[in-house]
Amino acid sequence: MNDKLVGVAAVTFLTGALAFAAVPAAAQQGYAGGSFGQFKEDVTGETATGFKLFGGYQVNKNFAAEAGYVTTGTAKANGFEFKATGFTLAGVGIAPLNDQFSLFGTVGLFSWSVDATGGGSISGSDVFFGAGAMYNVSRNLSIRGEYDSYKLGGDANTTVTALSIGAQFRF
Repeated sequence: MNDKLVGVAAVTFLTGALAFAAVPAAAQQGYAGGSFGQFKEDVTGETATGFKLFGGYQVNKNFAAEAGYVTTGTAKANGFEFKATGFTLAGVGIAPLNDQFSLFGTVGLFSWSVDATGGGSISGSDVFFGAGAMYNVSRNLSIRGEYDSYKLGGDANTTVTALSIGAQFRF
């Protein structure tokens, strides 16, 4: 995928999310955000810096539906390069601990594509899961830290794990 196009899409997405951050609290059920962090591919053990963009709808205080785009960055080891990208669709369970802090877990589907040196491009769809914590800075802005595990089956036969931090904007 064209990295410049992805960059433009990311900036456009986050700018739109910031524009909606001023909507009154009563209308806060939709959200959007992004995060970046270290992605580790388990076969080579190499890491790369990747990112994800996400958006969702919080149905009630304990559940949300979320969609996203993930790219793992390019991990390099001994002349081998590995990069996975894909789209997610997940359910998010939320456990508010108080007005400012909550824990959450995600389970969903990861539809992925991998570009690897010597292996060409392969794709598939598999389950992913994650867990994290969120701190509400204001009514419209939260800081979100999380761990995700993306299973890539078939010919890829690997797992990519991620530790990331980002922001979530409510609108």
